[in-house]
Amino acid sequence: MSEKRKPKIILLLQFKANETTQKHRIELYEASLFTKYDKHKKLYRMRIDRKWWPKGTHKYFYKTQIRDILWRSIPFN
Repeated sequence: MSEKRKPKIILLLQFKANETTQKHRIELYEASLFTKYDKHKKLYRMRIDRKWWPKGTHKYFYKTQIRDILWRSIPFN
């Protein structure tokens, strides 16, 4: 079943780890698509490789939080 809502931002990540290339697609959806109030315009819900993240929750993030999550997940070795 595909997602009918359209993401606001799509990030495509590619990096090499242990001589293999890993690719990930990160989609950011505005929180206003999931709640009936417009006060959440600056919050986003994240979907990574067609799965909601974190699994089993409806957690929303600010752009700065998403930036920090991505920065910490980059392997610098």
